[in-house]
Amino acid sequence: MRRWGYVLFLTGLQKDKSHTADILSLMKDDDAYYVQMGEAWLIADLAVFNADEVVRFLETTGLKYNITGKAVQKICDSYRISPELKAYLKSLRGQLKK
Repeated sequence: MRRWGYVLFLTGLQKDKSHTADILSLMKDDDAYYVQMGEAWLIADLAVFNADEVVRFLETTGLKYNITGKAVQKICDSYRISPELKAYLKSLRGQLKK
């Protein structure tokens, strides 16, 4: 049910940049693997439409690395993300692990 809640936002709402901060504020630590994957997937999808907001979120969030690390991986796997942003996010991984 929790995973479904995150994945529900993938239906198009994430394309409206005005909702990005509101959606990111809903992210919570979760021990369930598939919930973590849903969160990472949503964060990666939001990065396509509002990369600056997602980067600020990743730089300041206290979410577990299981979520943020997977989000960075998914963002870097996307062909819709610039090589410069991918390089920056890869360099951010060390900070996210702390």
